[in-house]
Amino acid sequence: MEFEPIFFSIAGYGSNDAVDALLHRLQAIPNLNKQSRAIIDYTLDCSAAGSYPAKSYYLQFYPTESRVYTLAEMQVLVSDIEETYRRMRLLAGITEVASTTHTSQDFAERLRGLLDKESVSDAAVNLQGLDAWTYAREEEQPHGDGMLMGVPEIDDLTSGFQPGNVASICAFTGGGKTVTCLSVLFKNARKGKKCVYVSLELDPHMIWLMLETRYMYEVKGISLNSQDLLFHKLSGDKKQKVLAAEGDFKRDICQNVLVVDTSIFTQDVMTDVSRLRQLYQTLCRVMGGLDMIVYDHVNQLDLLFQGKNGTGLGNQILVKLREAGKTSPGVGGILPSTIFAVQCNREGYKRARKRGGVYDMTAIGDLSEVERTSSYVVFLYADEMSGETQEFKVMMAKHRLGRILPEPVTASFLPGVCCIGESVEMVSFDGDFAAMGDAFGGGSSFEDTFTVKEDF
Repeated sequence: MEFEPIFFSIAGYGSNDAVDALLHRLQAIPNLNKQSRAIIDYTLDCSAAGSYPAKSYYLQFYPTESRVYTLAEMQVLVSDIEETYRRMRLLAGITEVASTTHTSQDFAERLRGLLDKESVSDAAVNLQGLDAWTYAREEEQPHGDGMLMGVPEIDDLTSGFQPGNVASICAFTGGGKTVTCLSVLFKNARKGKKCVYVSLELDPHMIWLMLETRYMYEVKGISLNSQDLLFHKLSGDKKQKVLAAEGDFKRDICQNVLVVDTSIFTQDVMTDVSRLRQLYQTLCRVMGGLDMIVYDHVNQLDLLFQGKNGTGLGNQILVKLREAGKTSPGVGGILPSTIFAVQCNREGYKRARKRGGVYDMTAIGDLSEVERTSSYVVFLYADEMSGETQEFKVMMAKHRLGRILPEPVTASFLPGVCCIGESVEMVSFDGDFAAMGDAFGGGSSFEDTFTVKEDF
């Protein structure tokens, strides 16, 4: 749990009533771990004596020093910590109720008691949604209601990206952020989930083209040369197959997906939580639900709205987007999952390459809010490709509600048809892979990105 930003921010300063109040709130968390409670108790004792402990005290427990947060930022952070621990209690309680009840009436009564205890209203978390989260009760749905990524090791850890939470998919330029985000969206849209894709970089037409290519590949078994699809150069039997399948594509995917650009998600909207909530509610009414929102990629926020990087606006917007996602329930009270595509910096990629694909949070660069805002942070890494099916490493660097993997896992990757993980093996591929890669960020440019070069 991320207490260190608070500790390092107050280290060495005299006592402060407002900070003491925040520490007392943390102290009151019922299921606080023993180490954190001991540090908070000691900090408050020192405050009563006139001064918070020096930074050296906290370095005993947290070897990586955090940046200094303002009081307002610490207030938000404490609220996040309280909410995280509340959810941990809630999920533990749900699991216990699910495993020890045998009738639906008993389950409902005990569940309502748990909700009352944790001050959770049915409007915020309804019984249907909670029942879905207890995936252990339903063998045929082992991952509950989460948004699956398609990499089994990650999905088993998270049970899918859960409603109301933010997942950040991070990679170096050309490293598969868009492909992965679209793969997640496609997988869940096929299950009937209502998904919005906010394209901050690519033309929305290209996003639809990538989704259609994936559909033809996975569902219809049609391997397309994407250049021909893009420029309407399909001919013969393949053209007839694609035309015949377009109705199914519209029914299976298009009715569950909305692709938008910044003409809707303007700066005025993105910097105002109340306006974001209104927009989310409108999208929910129009689509008949709102289960997932993807922002690709969030590094573009400063560039799009301020004309240059380094303004800090991107970090401000990330906070607003997280807050809107946590407070905008869709159909049945289920909150949307939010996914950020995040571009890693070159220095971070260099370090990851030296460490066998292991990234650290400094690779995110100036977007410091990505780490704090996200419940899940996933890094993608690749440096070698061969043949049609490529491999990349997937690393879960943060999992707020559970454990992370000690080492990256390897997953298959087909950028030309937006397939990752288990989906790659579903259909044999016999098309022009190089041409497909060229159209969607792969091909020679993708290869150049990840070839080990002397300047690294």
